[in-house]
Amino acid sequence: MANIIALGALAQLSPIVSPKAMEAAVLARVPKGTEKLNRDALKAGMAAAKQAKKKWMKEELSPEVSKEDLLDSY
Repeated sequence: MANIIALGALAQLSPIVSPKAMEAAVLARVPKGTEKLNRDALKAGMAAAKQAKKKWMKEELSPEVSKEDLLDSY
């Protein structure tokens, strides 16, 4: 389950894959009958990443590096 939560966080934080595409990919590969459990885990990871990013964006950094530049570097 931790792997699906991590994929949700990745989908939320990375521009590489959209949350919608990640959900479709996960649901296409999980065992039948576990779709709801895995969707909930994916959404939990997305929510946790969104909350962490919001908290991090409020923190102060040195003026030489903007947070947007740090996020775009990944």
